Amino acid sequence: MDYFGAATMVTGIVLFTVAVIDSAHAGWRKPHIIALFIVGALFLLASIYVEGWIASDPLLPPSLFKVKCMTPLCIALIFTYGSLGILLFYATLYMTNIMGATPLQIVAWYLPMALGGIIISTLGGFVLHLLSSTLLMWIAGVAWTLAPLLFAIAPEGANYWRYVFPAMCCATIGIDLTFNVANIFMTSSLPKNQQGVAGALIMLLLHFGIAVCLGFADIVNVNTMPSLGERKALQASLWLEVACAAAALCILIVFVRVRKAESALTVEEMMEMDDEAGRVAQRTTTNTGSIGRVATRRSGRTVSRAGEK
Repeated sequence: MDYFGAATMVTGIVLFTVAVIDSAHAGWRKPHIIALFIVGALFLLASIYVEGWIASDPLLPPSLFKVKCMTPLCIALIFTYGSLGILLFYATLYMTNIMGATPLQIVAWYLPMALGGIIISTLGGFVLHLLSSTLLMWIAGVAWTLAPLLFAIAPEGANYWRYVFPAMCCATIGIDLTFNVANIFMTSSLPKNQQGVAGALIMLLLHFGIAVCLGFADIVNVNTMPSLGERKALQASLWLEVACAAAALCILIVFVRVRKAESALTVEEMMEMDDEAGRVAQRTTTNTGSIGRVATRRSGRTVSRAGEK
């Protein structure tokens, strides 16, 4: 058990997140906010050192991030999942406080997201192996950006079908495509003994991204409320979500290339094939060398006999 890694990582994440969230109301100049932020950051740096150089069996092994495109994908997922947290919270506040929707209306207005998730999750298994996973991630990134953008530019008295409905459709496209493709990429790129780590990493990125990005959105909302009013302040928080989603889209386009989902060999099977190919090549080289030495000896004896004659 990686006790030092667990202690430093959990403590660092908790302190850092609390500092970000509480700073919206307490302010960054408060001594306890500064202390929490600094100590949390130090614990996170310590966890990186422990995981990379101290722990014999780390919770997050460095080999996990040696997989091609894994690191930029994780960074993009923090922004995309953070966008999800901001959308669920501030879109609900916008529909309730600005558009005057009742609780039952909110349920009905979120229905496209729920139905879309069921449809995409069901059809995903039939089409993911036919489409480019990289293209699907780009489509998800565009959808992540459009969903909050529709709320951010919505005028007073915005129409549901013109702004809310397409935003919900874009949200479900972004959520389900991202979650499905990221899960397939991570689990298919790692050996069996790291499958649990892959699932845990995805959930860590999900909750960490939501907590931190929602904290920054709260900072924007609290600081813009006195000067802009409630509607503009809520839209300012949603503009932050647009920025997060756009940053994730840029990272995905520039740095991430995900192979198409397919029924391929597992990581262990590919390693076994590589090892077997290496053994065959070694045996071939050994046999070739033996044959060469025998031929050399025979040639030497032939030359010697010719010389004697």
